[in-house]
Amino acid sequence: MSSIGLVIALMSYGYLETDWFDQTVFGCKTSIETKTVRGHSMEPLLRDGTDVRVLVGYYACHTPDRGDIAVLHYVGNDVPIIKRVFAVPGDAFRVISDGDNSKIEINGQIAVNSAGIAYSFSGSQAKMLKLYEESAHGPLPSDAYLVLGDQVEGSLDSTRFGLIGLENFVGKADR
Repeated sequence: MSSIGLVIALMSYGYLETDWFDQTVFGCKTSIETKTVRGHSMEPLLRDGTDVRVLVGYYACHTPDRGDIAVLHYVGNDVPIIKRVFAVPGDAFRVISDGDNSKIEINGQIAVNSAGIAYSFSGSQAKMLKLYEESAHGPLPSDAYLVLGDQVEGSLDSTRFGLIGLENFVGKADR
């Protein structure tokens, strides 16, 4: 399944090499950029060195969908990251503690990575998500998205910086 919508984690997670051109796609003014993923936060879905096409500006007139691989900006970092969208506005979201670790349940299903392994968080990562769960009091509010890397123990994603808004979406990625 080819999906356009990952978040590109740079910082200590690597960098992207870019080629690009402008065009109008799906009624949106966009640029299509070829980027090379540097880092391991999206493995096994996207390996270090994988080229992805990023449709920059796509989310200016499209809503992110669950499963999209998206390129994002987040507060506190100037470098975009690449992640997968796991929960969208209206989704039921909860953190389930099982001793020292916590799992994420979205719409009654435990969240799993691209290899089918359940995410398992501890400490501050679980606390961050629990704060958002408690403040939402039910489904995710409008303009709140949960994004995760493909590492089941967490990465630079919603377990570290919380839920994100639509303004943080840079573009949709496609392998």
